[in-house]
Amino acid sequence: MRHVLTRQPLYDMIRERAVSKVAPELGISDVALRKQCVKHALAGCPLLGPAACRTSGQA
Repeated sequence: MRHVLTRQPLYDMIRERAVSKVAPELGISDVALRKQCVKHALAGCPLLGPAACRTSGQA
């Protein structure tokens, strides 16, 4: 099944849950999802997962 996500929904999904949890829901590997995040300029906090956001005070 093919998923089409725009930048904001992808960002929201990564912000809520870790990449390793979101990727299987989309039917892709976490590496492929990380590449999509880089492609859509979603670098930084979301790539590290929600725990990293909380510890850095961004959540």
